[in-house]
Amino acid sequence: MVMRSRNNKESLICDLVYECLEDFSLATGLSTINAHEHSGGISVNYFLGGLPTNRDRTYFELQIVGEECYILGFGVERSKRKQGYGSELFRRVELFCSRYGLRKLITTPSGQGILFWAKMGFEKINEHETAKAIT
Repeated sequence: MVMRSRNNKESLICDLVYECLEDFSLATGLSTINAHEHSGGISVNYFLGGLPTNRDRTYFELQIVGEECYILGFGVERSKRKQGYGSELFRRVELFCSRYGLRKLITTPSGQGILFWAKMGFEKINEHETAKAIT
């Protein structure tokens, strides 16, 4: 596991993501967690295996703004799809958000993601976005 951060807040986020993913069934091998605080919030990225530029990978990319978490990217390696890994990975993202004290998850679904996010409990909030309250 490679964790990248520059300050204590970023380190705490990386540690929390790691704890939430600790027993994720696909997490065998090299993975990277990155947290970066900037003027627009905090970016949190997780990549399982391969380089972050590899499009066929298991990953998520989050943007934390206040008490909301925007899911900017989310995917499961093609050979592992339709086996419950996406749902499992999302539950880990949701757990992280809950433990970090966030109140809402927001995403802009397209393609297959429209059905996936609806299955995960997201509801349409405007023309492009869906959201789910974190409990």
